Amino acid sequence: IARKLAHEIKNPLTPIQLSLDRIKDKLKNDENTLQHFTIINNQIHEISKLVNGFSDFARMPKPVFKKNNIIQIINSSIDTYRLNYERVNFVLNNMTNTNDIICDSSQINRALTNIFKNAIESIEERFEKGGVNGEIIVNISNDNTYYLITIIDNGIGFKEAKNFKQDDPYFTTKKDGSGLGLSIVSKIIHEHNGQVFYDNREDNEGAFITITLQILNEENINN
Repeated sequence: IARKLAHEIKNPLTPIQLSLDRIKDKLKNDENTLQHFTIINNQIHEISKLVNGFSDFARMPKPVFKKNNIIQIINSSIDTYRLNYERVNFVLNNMTNTNDIICDSSQINRALTNIFKNAIESIEERFEKGGVNGEIIVNISNDNTYYLITIIDNGIGFKEAKNFKQDDPYFTTKKDGSGLGLSIVSKIIHEHNGQVFYDNREDNEGAFITITLQILNEENINN
């Protein structure tokens, strides 16, 4: 139902955009009218982003569990951003005594890249306010059953950390965000029988996200 709804909403956006562009060309000398077209165009863009995000959330497949290396997955997620954000320093503190995990590596990678993306955007917003260079620290440790992964950034933090609902697919602390990124993270981690927690750092210099993931799940292996 969600996929169909997203598709039906997105369909009319293309002809609306095309018609808008044609009208805009004919009235390009009317500056006052063009300002209204800019507003309409921006709103079409925002609707399109929301629909795409909702569609991605709705079509996520069931995880396929296989034996993987959790450190390789984390490093792969970090490498997605490391080279493109020179002002953000990534630190991985590996305190584990094993790297094996039964998981869907592509989905865990997607969850982590969503988290890193949010952290970078938070850091960049702090840059705009004159903040120092960014830092994202990833700490991973384990006991006999779970990995504990904590991702810490020095961005602006969650504006309403004590009140938000992390499973609400529309929760967001960003002015242009849909909130679907955090919901996708929660969905992936919960389907891996893990948990995810969000909060601000005590020094108010950023935020942290903590994830627990089972190391080995015999039920998933057997399936």
